[in-house]
Amino acid sequence: MDTNFAVFTDTRDNLIIENDGFYPDMSLEGLTDRFAIDGDIKQSLLVSFIKLAMSRCNEALKTNKKQWLQKGLTELKEVNPTHTLGNQNESEMLYTNAVYFAAYAEICSTQDRSQRHLVEAAERLDRAAIYQQKSTYALGQLSGHGKIQVRLL
Repeated sequence: MDTNFAVFTDTRDNLIIENDGFYPDMSLEGLTDRFAIDGDIKQSLLVSFIKLAMSRCNEALKTNKKQWLQKGLTELKEVNPTHTLGNQNESEMLYTNAVYFAAYAEICSTQDRSQRHLVEAAERLDRAAIYQQKSTYALGQLSGHGKIQVRLL
């Protein structure tokens, strides 16, 4: 599994995390635009969460990627090139959702659990489980397996 994701600055406030060439690159801004993320979380930690999510999603799609490459496809957007939502390729959108949902689930599950309010901590863990399930569902749709059920133990 190749986990050498490069990070470079696209704009002053946005970091782009390069993927493996087959899957689309991710951005820090893509994550922070979707979710209300505590400003106290360091950028480097957010980038680490995105890299971890990319690695996990890439690994989950390893068999599919091998099949797609055997068919001569060189990028994810070629998997279903005619399926678009707006001007975005559906395959790339599903992959992007899977990565950002998984990264957000990781953020929710690793935040400080020593809060005074146990209810807030429990809500964060519930939110983490929901977004991990959303990530798994997006990967299932992308791989053609439909809805896959996952439970956190």
